[in-house]
Amino acid sequence: MKNWIIFITERIPLLVYALIVGGIVWSSIIIGKQGFQISNFIIGFLGLYLFFCVLRLMDEVKDFDKDKIAHPDRPLPRGVLTVSDVIGSIKLTYALMAIIGLLI
Repeated sequence: MKNWIIFITERIPLLVYALIVGGIVWSSIIIGKQGFQISNFIIGFLGLYLFFCVLRLMDEVKDFDKDKIAHPDRPLPRGVLTVSDVIGSIKLTYALMAIIGLLI
């Protein structure tokens, strides 16, 4: 768990992602002229947040070989997590996104 906290802190800054996702979800509610419902906001927020996280995770796996050379200081090349750990979390995130999809 400690290694995941290091990875998330460095590669998926929670506050930055929360502000971006919150803004996108809020603006879609405003533009869609739906009345604000906290449940819709939360479901949309969680789904989009997980989507952004899985994009970051897939990018980390995709760039692993390049990052070993160009950015050895990043968590994956320096061995904080393994590629297998990240791929497993991608699969878990997809499962969570599917569950959220069923809630809609």
